[in-house]
Amino acid sequence: MDACSAPPRFRVFCLCAEWCATCREFQPLFERVAARHDQVDFHWVDVETHGDWADALDIETFPTLAVFQDELVLHYGPTYPKELVYVRTLETLLALDAEAARAYVDQDPQRLAWQQAADVEALRGYGRQLAAG
Repeated sequence: MDACSAPPRFRVFCLCAEWCATCREFQPLFERVAARHDQVDFHWVDVETHGDWADALDIETFPTLAVFQDELVLHYGPTYPKELVYVRTLETLLALDAEAARAYVDQDPQRLAWQQAADVEALRGYGRQLAAG
């Protein structure tokens, strides 16, 4: 399979903090959903243990979810730690092929802005570090 026909690669980051009770409550759900999607890279990121790059993030509230399709940001913001909301959001985004994902981003000014946000660049860099091993 050549690079042009390769399926999109999805990465999901949950930005959290150990002191956050909501994050601790959400983590088992995050892990259960991750176990059902072995084709997706899931990353639980405690911002306090990743201060080398996470200090630069401007996180509004915890937990914050970032969903990437390759380098394209499909979602970046707080998530409701409720199973139905989280699963529905994730399933909808994971169902997008590359063309539909681009259209999804292009139709919303906020989604377009995420593509250049410093927070997103920090996450992309972290994702590249993880991929490099």
